[in-house]
Amino acid sequence: MEFVIAIGQNFLQQYIELTKEKYNLIIEFQPSILDVLSIRMKEKRNLMLGGRRIKSLLETLLEKPLNSWIFQNFPDTAFLNN
Repeated sequence: MEFVIAIGQNFLQQYIELTKEKYNLIIEFQPSILDVLSIRMKEKRNLMLGGRRIKSLLETLLEKPLNSWIFQNFPDTAFLNN
């Protein structure tokens, strides 16, 4: 499932760049996120949706929780830009 890893890495890189640009935060992801993504993508219903499902899984597993954490810990996100 090399394509899952490659697509997942591209999306993670986008998250890294966006978070740095938008919030002035430098984030790193553990390689295990790609392991979890690969496991989830082996499910037939996920595999049928391809790259779109990879993105939606990352949104559910990573992006939404990360955004929640940012807003809980930094309610005034303008503070992050300083």
